[in-house]
Amino acid sequence: MKSIENVEIEIGQRFAAMDQKMEEQFAAVDQKIADKKLAVGARGPAGDITAAVANAERQARVVVADARRDLEERINSRFTEIRNECDAKIEAARQETASVLKEVKEQKGYFDSYRENLEHEVAGHVVKICNEYGVVSNHDGQVIPIN
Repeated sequence: MKSIENVEIEIGQRFAAMDQKMEEQFAAVDQKIADKKLAVGARGPAGDITAAVANAERQARVVVADARRDLEERINSRFTEIRNECDAKIEAARQETASVLKEVKEQKGYFDSYRENLEHEVAGHVVKICNEYGVVSNHDGQVIPIN
């Protein structure tokens, strides 16, 4: 059984690995954007480039939005997987703890029963010995015979 601290360490390591993968994916998206050749503007004599810049910005926003949406879906999916794994491990730890506590309670019941029987046994022997020596008496000073 893993302790809660070990599970927390494992989750931290998984998130660190996930952060590294995200950085690599961001770099790949940046590279795709840099490599993508965007056809902007009309063919012909050079003119005002405002429209060309606006078209390029629009297309870049679309590419970035698609990449971001895809990345968010993958991150959310992985987060859900990790959360489910953690919940399952926590539930398993709870069940094992409950099982151990139940066993401890049963053993305590056996011990209490044994101790109670032992106390009665010792008390019976003490009363018997006191009766043999005549030290058990009532309020009048008369010895009380015990059978």
